[in-house]
Amino acid sequence: MIKLGVFVVVGIVVADALLAAEKSSDCQELPVPDLSRFGYQMTDSNKYSQVELGMGSSYQTVPVGEPGFQRISLYIFDMGLHQISAVDEKQVLDQALRDILRHPNYSNFTFDKPMRIHPILFEKMNGFLREGFYLGAVNPGSPVPEIHMAAVGQYKDCFVKIRFTTYWDGGLDGKDSLLLSLKMFGTLSRRLEQQVLGPDWTGPVN
Repeated sequence: MIKLGVFVVVGIVVADALLAAEKSSDCQELPVPDLSRFGYQMTDSNKYSQVELGMGSSYQTVPVGEPGFQRISLYIFDMGLHQISAVDEKQVLDQALRDILRHPNYSNFTFDKPMRIHPILFEKMNGFLREGFYLGAVNPGSPVPEIHMAAVGQYKDCFVKIRFTTYWDGGLDGKDSLLLSLKMFGTLSRRLEQQVLGPDWTGPVN
């Protein structure tokens, strides 16, 4: 009876692991968006060998340092979780902030205090994105300050994380430049959402 019990437990553990791997692979089967018609070229696209890490793709307008630079990155994954809670989303968002602050390319940057993005930006996204932050950054090697944003939500039991980087608009004051960047982040996020959802999309077609 003891051996039978061991086999049953092992069988359950193996079955759970297989189900988790199958669910994680589902996150890698969602569409990879194409933003080329909006002026953003794909610079990176990966489906990670560790399926729980899902997939990621990045898009940008022009090379780093040139006027008009914008980069947006989309990550879809589940970290091997069967269900995703609000606490899990908060942890992923906190990690997104740490990733920015600790990134080796930003080691000599001076960052502002992170600020919460007003939830009105996400109110029509049905949870695809739910919460986010922004923070300014000064690169001593560049005369133009940067702004970094990140937001997190979920779709089909997969985390959705979007990161956005651009330069402050020198022709506007700080508040107007921030509002313009937030508006662009919202627009691009909706375009990514539309393509990921595919036939599930119910908003206006761009």
